[in-house]
Amino acid sequence: MHPNQLQNAIDNAQYFREEASKINGLSILDGNIDITKLFIKMKGLTGLQLEYILEHDYKIEVESASDEGILLLSNLGNSREEFEYLIKSLKDISGK
Repeated sequence: MHPNQLQNAIDNAQYFREEASKINGLSILDGNIDITKLFIKMKGLTGLQLEYILEHDYKIEVESASDEGILLLSNLGNSREEFEYLIKSLKDISGK
């Protein structure tokens, strides 16, 4: 593993947190323990509903889902463009 790959995963997670904080009705668990784990809640949807929408309508893989929210991971293979698409998808869902 190249050190830049790990930094890229961290940078993408920070980018996501900053942009996602601007989406109405979306909340993200603090990443103090592991910034690359993104636990997301969306007002008006269970985590299972949000998972279904992301996976079926937007082709975004969710790591785990519960009634409360979903867990996404920023890993070494994710690109900035994938996080931009995720932000766009969440904005779209929040506006429905």
